[in-house]
Amino acid sequence: MTEHIDITEENITSTTKLNVLPKDSIKAFYEKVVNEDTCRRWLLELLRPDGTTCPKCKNKIADETTVKNFWSGRRCTCKHCGKKFYATHGSILAHSSFSMRQIAFMIILIALDISNKQIADIIGIHPDSVRLWRMNING
Repeated sequence: MTEHIDITEENITSTTKLNVLPKDSIKAFYEKVVNEDTCRRWLLELLRPDGTTCPKCKNKIADETTVKNFWSGRRCTCKHCGKKFYATHGSILAHSSFSMRQIAFMIILIALDISNKQIADIIGIHPDSVRLWRMNING
């Protein structure tokens, strides 16, 4: 049975506190809320602001199956030139062993200037990997 807590303004006093450390909150948010599909879509939209285009012939990909493959991270085939590619082709994401979820959250935490060690602890990777990503992102 789940207990319902009333959090309306009149029921919360100025002495009400949450006993959660910021690092623990971030890690809990990452583990429970951050979704692989949502992160993939967000990263691909950042990476490919023009949408679904072939990296070889630059034609817009319009057929439903290829568009679906593009946004889901599966291999695409351009109907115009026959090029087989992934949406991450030619980018920092192309050969990464990390999940899109890890990469997206790492980018956000780097932008917030969180330390490499803290980021590594939150998303479960080595601090040196975070350092390398930070160098690539910051140029």
